[in-house]
Amino acid sequence: MTKDESPESIWDRHWRSREVPAKALLASQTVTTGYDTLRGMVTESDTSFLEAGCGTGAHCYMLAREFPHATVTGLDYSERAVSRAREIFNLPNLHFVQGDIFDLPYDDGAWDVVFNEGVIEHFKLHSERSCMAALREMVRVTKPGGKVIVSVPNFYCLPHTVYKALMGPRFEYGYEKSFRPCELRAAFKAAGLRVTSWRGCNFAVGIGSWRRIVSVVGYAAGACERFYTAARPYLGWAMDPFGHMVFMCGTKVQHEAETARA
Repeated sequence: MTKDESPESIWDRHWRSREVPAKALLASQTVTTGYDTLRGMVTESDTSFLEAGCGTGAHCYMLAREFPHATVTGLDYSERAVSRAREIFNLPNLHFVQGDIFDLPYDDGAWDVVFNEGVIEHFKLHSERSCMAALREMVRVTKPGGKVIVSVPNFYCLPHTVYKALMGPRFEYGYEKSFRPCELRAAFKAAGLRVTSWRGCNFAVGIGSWRRIVSVVGYAAGACERFYTAARPYLGWAMDPFGHMVFMCGTKVQHEAETARA
């Protein structure tokens, strides 16, 4: 990767090199735990979903399968990601399109739920194509009272935060900001959202990052993943705040008075 390589080009190259079979992808602990967290933030009354930065499309497929009455669309900047998602996931209520999160091809207030996982943290805070610009565009296409759900790396997942600091410019995904939950909450409020819930997930993934530096860590990460999967229903309250990702859900405020209370 070059020093000034854009997030879009990094991820386009990533998806071109990643051909994971659908069955293996859907069985991944990272995917299933992430989906379970997302699923806890939506309801049967939500009938239109847009993932603005869908990557593999796995979460779109899982939503479309569980909500056959709903329309689910996955949008991604990478032509290869969209093409691959179309190849491996096929349901009548599921669609994949190529597009730009900073210029979503939809009218204001078009969707009940707009979400993504692991997207906005790759855009710097102070740039034309910033994480806040992406978040505001997601809010724009959400219905008043609708939901925006974002998942970003958690600053308090210390194994991953330290790993990124050690890797520096060699970090495989380029620029990536880890958010404290309070920072993400402030970003939601600034974008016109009232936070309704948040939760962390994938406690063990940060340990797994170290496989690239110390191979033996892979065994410990695998054991931690199995423990986390079994214990999360009982100890999630203790482990999730230190999980690799933070999911936050906010509703789009409808009036200025609501903005003040957000």
